[in-house]
Amino acid sequence: MIHSMTGYAIAAAELPRGTFSLELRSVNSRFLDIQMRVADELRLLEPLLRELITARIARGKVDCRLFIVAGGAAGAQQPLNPEALDALARLAAQAQRAFPEAAPLRVADVLRWPGVLAEAIMDEEQVRTAVAQLCNRVLDELIAARARGSKARGERQRSRRRNAPTRGRGCAAGAPGDRRVSGKARPAPA
Repeated sequence: MIHSMTGYAIAAAELPRGTFSLELRSVNSRFLDIQMRVADELRLLEPLLRELITARIARGKVDCRLFIVAGGAAGAQQPLNPEALDALARLAAQAQRAFPEAAPLRVADVLRWPGVLAEAIMDEEQVRTAVAQLCNRVLDELIAARARGSKARGERQRSRRRNAPTRGRGCAAGAPGDRRVSGKARPAPA
């Protein structure tokens, strides 16, 4: 059976640093074409993802998107980084002297500043293992979605063949391929 190349799958895994989400979309293409959209801090996982996808999918244009969302238990318990806070306070004081009319930093601005929230330490091997498991789970779903698409397309084609008129049936008298003349059959040409 010819398999569809169109499919979509997404899954997430909870790690100490946040929720890792992997999304795969595929459409028809003659060759395998993998497009990666990976967060900068996860860029080191791109070769692993390419290897896993290539091992299981032979054709199609595949868009792979891996991103991390800080939150949940990991986000609620992040301590502040005192060194980053001190450095930001010094920068804010310098900026205030240079621009006395500027508004002071708000708490939300401080918390969004890179490095102020101490990030959970992640073991690289733990992350690689978790992302590999996540990728295999998403690939299973994508392959199943592609198979469902193939099955549905096959059913539609079989239905069309069953319902299609056979040659000669349904043709008006005198239409090409019709052997009737005024309701009587005419002899086949010699």
